Amino acid sequence: MIRETMHNISLQNSMMDNTFYRIEDPVPRYLWAAYFVFLFALSIIWDGTILIGSCCYKAIKLHTCLVVIVEYMAILSLAISLIVTLPRIISLVANEPLVRDMKICLYLSLARYFLGAIGTLSLCLMTGFKLLILKFPLRAVTWTKKWAIVSIVALILCSVVALVIAVPGIYEKDKLYPYFDFRTYQCNYYKSTCSGGVLGDVLILIPVISFVLLVFSTLLLLLIARRITQRTNENLKWQGVLTTISISVIFCITGGPFLFYFVKMPYFDKDQRCIYLRVTESAIYIHPMGNNFVYVIAIASFRQFLWSTARKMCLVSRGTSEWDSTGTVVK
Repeated sequence: MIRETMHNISLQNSMMDNTFYRIEDPVPRYLWAAYFVFLFALSIIWDGTILIGSCCYKAIKLHTCLVVIVEYMAILSLAISLIVTLPRIISLVANEPLVRDMKICLYLSLARYFLGAIGTLSLCLMTGFKLLILKFPLRAVTWTKKWAIVSIVALILCSVVALVIAVPGIYEKDKLYPYFDFRTYQCNYYKSTCSGGVLGDVLILIPVISFVLLVFSTLLLLLIARRITQRTNENLKWQGVLTTISISVIFCITGGPFLFYFVKMPYFDKDQRCIYLRVTESAIYIHPMGNNFVYVIAIASFRQFLWSTARKMCLVSRGTSEWDSTGTVVK
């Protein structure tokens, strides 16, 4: 009891001193805000292009299940940009909390952890589907987009159930205290007791476990693809394999250091912890943008769609109004 009381006092004092991390110098703060503005603009443009190109023009020619997952990940990226990135930009520019209501702050904080967990699990789902497609190619031909939709819905429902179970349990035992974290200029929360630690929270455990599964499944995918090319004389369609592996590798590079922070956090001092958190947590948002560039490089049909669309826009700007489906002027 005494230990818990002392821990509560320590946490409350650390939260009261949170304004110490406020960035008073406008130059680094505006540069940091400009970084997120750049990522936000890219997300709106690229994710919107992916959704329009895939849904309306069938521009992504992969297996049907993979296409559905790509579209879902684009929607998820847009949600993160609107719910997480945009409020952060406003807070950085104003150098003040965007949300004053602590209940809303708590919901935003939980939503951020939830979207992050869902995003990592989505990568595992994509890698898992590609493994099954390589392992059972004849059966995979008959798989429709319903398989992917059902899997995505099941993934979301399981995550929602985990969130609903975790939060009331925390409220009964620990109670959550929301606050605005000037280290990252986002809403956050802390527990009233030290039971479970940071890794005891299910919203942190899900990304950590899924990160390990993602690394394992990516290595397994690469191994199976290599064995298929060695055992058969047929050319393996590396387009889907390279897309899946590249997306997983980008996430491991950008997200790995951030997850490492939660494991080694007690070993950092106060200043090192703040700097490391800001750098690694900001780097995580490069991953969705990296996915879009992977689509351009690895998927020929999407690259052709972008080229065709760019040519059409040039023709419109020049006053030409007639072209065929490939973007060639009809004479």
